[in-house]
Amino acid sequence: MSNSEKKLPYEVFSIPIYKTNIGREFTKQEQDEFDTIIEKQLEGKDHHKDIKRNSVDKYLLKRKPFASIQSFIDHHLKQFAVDIMGIYDPNVSLDITQSWLNATEPQQLFQIHYHCNSIISGVFYPKCLELSGDKLDRILFHRDEQNIMFQ
Repeated sequence: MSNSEKKLPYEVFSIPIYKTNIGREFTKQEQDEFDTIIEKQLEGKDHHKDIKRNSVDKYLLKRKPFASIQSFIDHHLKQFAVDIMGIYDPNVSLDITQSWLNATEPQQLFQIHYHCNSIISGVFYPKCLELSGDKLDRILFHRDEQNIMFQ
């Protein structure tokens, strides 16, 4: 290799991000269920900036009031499987194994983490605050040599 040649890393695997919008307001039953979870079913201390609140129930989409949201997400999982992963076999599906709610304050972040046992990870925002102008609460992705991490 000559001095003018540089050894460069090559990106082999893409990192697709699929974004959509539910396109409707939440029903009264859905909103009431979100409110109940936020008011009564969160663990963690909300008075300390570094501690986030998480739902005790880790299977929220199995709740009857969220059946329509579950259907919406399942539909888009199928679209992701076909459009992004190229899975056309109707006998193969992506399944949601867990679903929980995290409550944060504006501009509050979770620590960087990764989902090592997931083929894909998803986020559904029932409420995303406008902070200033067009800046919204958001998810941040970090990439190191080994993992894609979420914050």
